[in-house]
Amino acid sequence: ANSYLSFIVANANVVSRVAFSAARDGIIFPRWFYYTHPKRKTPVRTLLLWLIVGYVSSISAGLVLGPVNGALLLLTIAGIGVILEHSFANIGLLLYARRIGKFDLLRHGIVPVVSTIIGAIVLYYSIEGLYATAISSPTLVNYAFLAAGIVGLLWPLVGGTILTLYYSKRKPEVLILAGKYDAELEEAPKGF
Repeated sequence: ANSYLSFIVANANVVSRVAFSAARDGIIFPRWFYYTHPKRKTPVRTLLLWLIVGYVSSISAGLVLGPVNGALLLLTIAGIGVILEHSFANIGLLLYARRIGKFDLLRHGIVPVVSTIIGAIVLYYSIEGLYATAISSPTLVNYAFLAAGIVGLLWPLVGGTILTLYYSKRKPEVLILAGKYDAELEEAPKGF
């Protein structure tokens, strides 16, 4: 229970800050979410958004599948997402290190590639296990786990591709400015 609660808190913290940065850069989220509490300097609007999303999804999964299966279903989706997130970050590190001319074969090549391959193996066996369980014991819960695994795997790949194509074709200036923010500045640079 402690690990589960710690994961939820850490996950809400991370996704709210990513959503805050995306709102700052004008990607996906409206600019309204680019706001910090005047005293605490926390992204309160994105924290509230993810609190609501987490609460609704947790209660819904628990009501439909029961508390244990609902929690396990959400952990399955989150686990697949974390593996994909780390794999994307590994690929990004490799490309970024090459682009800035500070590429180290071990740190920016071998370790990220091996880590991504291990993640792909874990993903394969996770989805294969969900599929085998759904086939060998066809129940609503097992089908829900299989569907969650497939959605958890496809959403970042398909959704990410669609969003990338959309912004590169329709709003390339947003992608050019994304990530150019200087944390030392009070406000985002002009154009944000």
